[in-house]
Amino acid sequence: MSQSIGSTSWGRADRSGAGSPVPVDIPSSRRVRRSRFSILEANPEAGTPSKKRRTASSTAVVGPRATVDDLQTSLTLDSSQVVSAFTRNGQQAGSVVQNTPSLTSPNNFINFCATVSVPITNGQQLVGGSCNPAPMGLIPSSENMPSVLISRLFKDSTIQANTTFPVDLSVRNFQGGFFASFSGSFQAAPQTLDGTGNIIGNFHIVIDELDALDSTVPTDSQKFVFFNVIQDAVSDGEISTNVTNGLPEGYYRMTVTPRAANHQPVLVPLVQRGSVNDVAYFTVTASGEPGSTPATTKRSTVPHQPAYIHPRRRVVVPRADSAAQSSTTLLSSVIAPGFAQAQDTTRPGQIPSLTTTNNFINFCATSKLPLTSGTQLRSGFCNPAPMGVLPASTQMPSSKFTYPRNGDVLAPNAPMKVGLALRNLATGNLVNSNTNFMSAPQQLDSNGLIQGRAFIVIETVGTTASVPADPVTFAAFKGMSGEADSTGVITTDMVGLPVGFYRLSSIIVASNGQPVLSPVLQHGAVDDAVYFVVASGGGMPTNQTALPSSSVTTSGSATLSPSPSPTAPAASVPPPTKTNVGVAVGGAIAGVVVVLLAIFGIWLFVRRRNRQAELLVGYPAVLNSEDFGPPPPTPFAPANSSSMSQISSPSAAVVSPSKRTNSGHSNSSPISPRRASVVSAAPSYHTQV
Repeated sequence: MSQSIGSTSWGRADRSGAGSPVPVDIPSSRRVRRSRFSILEANPEAGTPSKKRRTASSTAVVGPRATVDDLQTSLTLDSSQVVSAFTRNGQQAGSVVQNTPSLTSPNNFINFCATVSVPITNGQQLVGGSCNPAPMGLIPSSENMPSVLISRLFKDSTIQANTTFPVDLSVRNFQGGFFASFSGSFQAAPQTLDGTGNIIGNFHIVIDELDALDSTVPTDSQKFVFFNVIQDAVSDGEISTNVTNGLPEGYYRMTVTPRAANHQPVLVPLVQRGSVNDVAYFTVTASGEPGSTPATTKRSTVPHQPAYIHPRRRVVVPRADSAAQSSTTLLSSVIAPGFAQAQDTTRPGQIPSLTTTNNFINFCATSKLPLTSGTQLRSGFCNPAPMGVLPASTQMPSSKFTYPRNGDVLAPNAPMKVGLALRNLATGNLVNSNTNFMSAPQQLDSNGLIQGRAFIVIETVGTTASVPADPVTFAAFKGMSGEADSTGVITTDMVGLPVGFYRLSSIIVASNGQPVLSPVLQHGAVDDAVYFVVASGGGMPTNQTALPSSSVTTSGSATLSPSPSPTAPAASVPPPTKTNVGVAVGGAIAGVVVVLLAIFGIWLFVRRRNRQAELLVGYPAVLNSEDFGPPPPTPFAPANSSSMSQISSPSAAVVSPSKRTNSGHSNSSPISPRRASVVSAAPSYHTQV
């Protein structure tokens, strides 16, 4: 049974794009909200996300739609919507920072897709690459930045093979449970906010198979073992779902990412911030008993593709500028007709997409949020820059930390080096984030790779954390400014950290700082995260040479001052003619000191092992070995192969609701297995979309 309520979709279901309300069927089990896509003031009687810090600023920046609907059908960019910041490239005379010049435009890039020789995305998942003219949309305030915590993946870090297990998520500042058609409205509309200023969207869960829990090899984004779009709404800050039928034996990494309603990664107003994603590592064995190991490990080696590939591959480069790139009139050749369609195939829980007949070129006129100025506005803003060029599915990026590795134990306050292996990313590209933040579309280099760079952020996490972290707060943040080496690894130095438990996350962005966009819905994780402990007696990250001022030289061992062996023979000396009391007392004291040093060394070793186990036990994202010591290093060995199999898409996909009860998990029989991935480029065990 369902009930029909008015939901103001930006555009009409009759494709006129005039912005009239569209009746939408919502299952009666859903909490009724004021609107799904409009930017109306919050309805105090409607359901609103819980665990949300309500302030005046969180609602003051969102307002009603513009009354002039003509702008939303006009093929002319309104003069009030032109962003002057898009005309500057961010280069500053005398600057010590070598920024990449930003792409510029006097007309908000409305005809940008006419400069590249790829088809318009048009709401479809085009595995050969495309250009998406849809604008980025509404960016929330820093107080409304979302985050998620995998609060209970399973009871222990080892689970039984081929057995359904639950996943519980704790959610912060996110209006979840809303997803548009992934076959007809994929990335086909801007990001939008609800009445409280939170992003409207859904969560993607992907599980990648690893060769070890502390793997240093970046995964292939075309190969994953599980994928699911959670279509359930957030209830009291929580969402629960199941991994139906479980997984085969092996080592795995689960990544949860918040997405806008049309499945693009969420956009936030700050460069320096904590991760909005969460990651958990776990082991699957036949028995599921803690401490057991998989009978088989990864079934095939993931071929690593270096950061740059052979130049004979498909070339995508901007063509010479023309009058269209300064004209305020939208070219008919770049209009996406699919944007006028609210949804193609009706699926359970699916909502209609925002619609338009003019590529949303005047979308920001519907909001009271200010236009972007190229700066990082903490109060939020509207960004009319188009999403840009999407790479081929063979060129989707991914990353994996090479050091520290997941589960490492480091010494307190000791400088460390961080290494990140990158796959399919043209590194070393970042424009001035103070003047051109998210001020241009995503672009590709001549090899078809996304131009961008990587950031890393370290956050303090608790071993029993129950609420998501606030992205505003973090322990350390840094950009990986250099280019990747011949093995695809980029490194940077970081200051030491105090004793604690930490999560190190990568954030892969395009040149202007927005998260990278992929051409398909279902793909492996782009960003990586590892967990490590800083404790007394810890060592430097694996595969790393100790930096100056470090008090340790090898991983996992403390360095003590050398002392003579208590069993070493004493040198023969002539018998003294008389007893020297001072020498005798000094010798006795020295002997006591030697014994005490030996006892202290043994105590320090035992204490380190106990503390390491104490800090690591109980957290769902750690190694599950008996002594919690790191296994032998896995060398990072890239391969040269970069082939892919042909992708075929079935006519439709099945979307099934996640399991959720007030108590946390359903005891009913598991839902039926989902059909194969809509666009998966490699075999996957099962997908839930």
